[in-house]
Amino acid sequence: MYADVKYEKTEELLFDNMKPVLELRIIWPVIEGNITKKAEYNFNSFYLENAKTANKFVRTEFFPKAKIHCSECRKSGFPFNVHSFIRETKTAYSDCQYLSAVTDTYLFNGGIHGIHTKFAKTWDLQTGTSTPLRAFFRKGFNYRKYIISSVIRQIEQIKNEKKDIFYPNAQYLAAKNFSAAGWYVSGINEITFFYPEYVIASHTAGIIEFKIPMLK
Repeated sequence: MYADVKYEKTEELLFDNMKPVLELRIIWPVIEGNITKKAEYNFNSFYLENAKTANKFVRTEFFPKAKIHCSECRKSGFPFNVHSFIRETKTAYSDCQYLSAVTDTYLFNGGIHGIHTKFAKTWDLQTGTSTPLRAFFRKGFNYRKYIISSVIRQIEQIKNEKKDIFYPNAQYLAAKNFSAAGWYVSGINEITFFYPEYVIASHTAGIIEFKIPMLK
C-alpha cells in the first residue's frame, strides 16, 4: 500500500495600483494510488482545506494590511518591501503504512525579518487518520523521556560547535516545552523532532531539527 504524491499550486503576485505588494505561494500535496479511499479522501480534503483557508486569510486579511503599509510608505517616503506568504507542504517520508507530510510557512510583513513556522502530520494510509507519536515506540516505553534526553544531548553537542546558537538554558526549555514541539517520520526507524522559533533559540537560529532513532 503505497501513495503516489502529486502537488497542486497557487502562485500569484498581488498588486495595488500597478505596484507589487504581496507574493503569494501555496503548494499542497494530493495522493492517490494503492491506498484506501478513506485515506485518500481524508488526506486530500485536509490539505485542500488548509490551502483554501490560507488563501482566504491572505486575500481578506494579509493583503489589505499590506496595501495600507504600502500606501503609508509611499506617503512618508520610506521604501516598501514586498510582503510574502509562502506555504509549502512536502512529503518527508512514505512507506506501505505511513506518510509524513511537513508544512513550512513563511510570512513576511515588511519588518526586519519574517516569521517561519513548521507543522507536521503523519498519516496512516489504511485508516486515513493521524498517527500519534507513541505508535512508533513499543507499548509502555517512556518515549517522552527518551526523546528529551536525546534532544538535550544533541543541544550540548551543537553548543560545543556553535556556542551562540541556543539560549543559555536551552536544555531546560526543551524539556519544559516538549508538548509544543513537532515531529515527523524522516526515515526508516527515524523521527525528526523540532521546536517553534524562539522556544530554545533566537530567530537567527531558525527552526532547529533533531534526528532521533526509534526504539522498538
